[in-house]
Amino acid sequence: MMSDASFSDEYPADSFVTTLTASDQINGISINHLPEFTFHAISVYGLTNNSELIKPLMRLYPRFRQECQLSTREALYEQILEGVAARTLSVNALLPFLLEENSRELVSRSALDYLHLRPVEAGDELAGATEILRFVEHDHAQNGGALLGGLVLTGEKAVHDLVLNAYPIFNKKRWIDELARVTSGFTYSDTFELYLTWLEKLNADREDELFGSLAAGLVNTVRAHRTGEVITVKRTLGCSDDNSLEIIERVPIHRHFEQILPRLNSLRVNENPPGIMDQVIYLWRKALFARLPFRAVDD
Repeated sequence: MMSDASFSDEYPADSFVTTLTASDQINGISINHLPEFTFHAISVYGLTNNSELIKPLMRLYPRFRQECQLSTREALYEQILEGVAARTLSVNALLPFLLEENSRELVSRSALDYLHLRPVEAGDELAGATEILRFVEHDHAQNGGALLGGLVLTGEKAVHDLVLNAYPIFNKKRWIDELARVTSGFTYSDTFELYLTWLEKLNADREDELFGSLAAGLVNTVRAHRTGEVITVKRTLGCSDDNSLEIIERVPIHRHFEQILPRLNSLRVNENPPGIMDQVIYLWRKALFARLPFRAVDD
């Protein structure tokens, strides 16, 4: 964001941090200057990694979120992300978006970007995913379900296994409701594997309400797909020069449906009434074979 003379006059560089850290100053920032002030505040944190700026940022970003439209927040995110990708800002500059943003799309995207850009040690490529799960577990995020959704969007089995291995920590309806609504145009085999395994665990534990919420995610995933195929991938996670996505296998989505249909039917037979899997299977068939538009089960 380009600074104009009025902003520079109002918030000179030599006193900017003082203004940011003064608890009584945040509410006094004019709405016209709020996006630029937030940009500079996050940038300073990304440049310095000064832990004393964390609390001021956690006061500032909620006001920015409440008073500025999503398009403005997305534009600011793009600029911060550019700096992180260029390694002029540390990945810590993404934390306000992970923790204080509530937009489902922006939170899930920031989680995915964080996984790719966070520096990791050799052999500890899952450190970023572990950190995000800790944010959710301890309720540090405004939208923990969307953070989980960002992990699901990786399509990466190792990341999904971290989520499943933590069962039942993330069995909260508000998280699962949001997770089920996080989708992408790409459809991954390990995303379906995560959903099916989680549903089987919920069914065994007779968590009927959570079961219905998560089952809706199966339908929403198919509803959003755009490629006509299910892919199996291997991602390189962590800040490196090889942030690659290796495609291991491509399978037409209708064939993948046939492969997982026995597990879907098993869930249908074993779920408590009134049941939702009949509807899930019906909507899958309608989408894949009739090619008709349909509504997600939670709409």
